[in-house]
Amino acid sequence: MDSENKIYTENILQRGEQVLWEGEPEPKIYLERADILLIPLSIYWCVFMVVWGILAFKMGVMILCVAGVGFLLIGLYLLVGRFFINERRLRSCRYLATDRRLIFINARGIDSIFYTNIIQLKKRERKDGVGTIFFGPFMTYLMTYAFQAEYYLGNAWRPRAFENIRKVDQVYDLIIKRTAERTGRAG
Repeated sequence: MDSENKIYTENILQRGEQVLWEGEPEPKIYLERADILLIPLSIYWCVFMVVWGILAFKMGVMILCVAGVGFLLIGLYLLVGRFFINERRLRSCRYLATDRRLIFINARGIDSIFYTNIIQLKKRERKDGVGTIFFGPFMTYLMTYAFQAEYYLGNAWRPRAFENIRKVDQVYDLIIKRTAERTGRAG
């Protein structure tokens, strides 16, 4: 941890609180299971909108051309734009697991959840050991993308998560252990 991050981290910790783990998302684009459906559907959507635009232009109905451009932009977002927006969002994230709570730091601010308030944990791990830990009610991948606007619009629908972190198994085990210790529940 560089000195600037250390000073920043010390300012957000409570008195006597100790950092047990610190990490940030892996800085690359990952495909998820839902992309098996989303990518072909996005390609179909874009092709359909191009054909729509061509036919509307040939018929001389400019309002349909303009609408087609809007729908084409939606298709391009679904095809490639969502990956770049998600990558940009994750670049600003940092995560801390302390002896008392989990801390989420991003461009919008700081959020935290105490171990005693964790209702549900879900882990998704890839073959390379990178994965995501979801805290609270789990949402499907499609819902996660649908609510990605939370980052920009301040919506509270997106579940809290340590996304695309290295050695997700070790972090998950640490969180299970701390949650059991703080709540008295078996992990």
